[in-house]
Amino acid sequence: MLHSKTNFRHYYPLTEFIGVFVTAWAIALCCGLHNGFDANVLLLFLSTLGYYALDHALDIFKFRKTGLQLYLIACLLLALLAMLSFAAVLVFYGIEKTSIAFTDRFWPTLLISGGYFLVRLSRARLLLFVRPLLIAMGVGFAIIFPAQMTECMVASVVCFCNVCAFAYMERHKDAELGNTSLFNGVFEKYSLQILLLCAAIAGVVFRLFFAVQGGVGLSVYAVSCLLILKNETKFRLNTYRWWLDALLPVAFLPFG
Repeated sequence: MLHSKTNFRHYYPLTEFIGVFVTAWAIALCCGLHNGFDANVLLLFLSTLGYYALDHALDIFKFRKTGLQLYLIACLLLALLAMLSFAAVLVFYGIEKTSIAFTDRFWPTLLISGGYFLVRLSRARLLLFVRPLLIAMGVGFAIIFPAQMTECMVASVVCFCNVCAFAYMERHKDAELGNTSLFNGVFEKYSLQILLLCAAIAGVVFRLFFAVQGGVGLSVYAVSCLLILKNETKFRLNTYRWWLDALLPVAFLPFG
């Protein structure tokens, strides 16, 4: 969490940069655990890596702080490397065959991503509630699809817990950047705690009454997020990034 400018200047760039890798690794690993490891897992890792590297580069650029130019260049180079590697993988495995397989595997996420892009262009405050939901659905379907709808729903709720926890922990950074956030004047910490508690209970319900194995992972992840929020001060210097994303594969193990 961004507690001060000193915190940002000394710790933000390194933890953000590491967080990019942790996020991409966690999403790709979750996908591999459920569907098996193939070219799609590698392509998902590279596309996630490129997207988040660009996203963090934009954040760093908005701060316009001296001494961060090297980190900005590093993120841009990482995004470029990810995109070039993505193209190289397509060529290596066959552009047409691999592109078709990638589209068949991730078409729900591609559609949701398009919807998210349109929502992001809008300034309507009501869409604050839609954006995190679309992110969660996009990542959830990327990890678990194709699967039964109940499993896709549970996977999306797991990712929604992740997105909301991030939104809360990054509320100070969003305020400095001027970004809209669910937790800057809309919701409070207790609202998120109630949401996570409901998610933990829902996971038990899905497991006991609908026989969805992933319900166990949902409960575990929701409780993990609650523990991180309860001990918020112990996860300063953006280390919450590593925990929230690194725990995702643990949450998705029961889906396998």
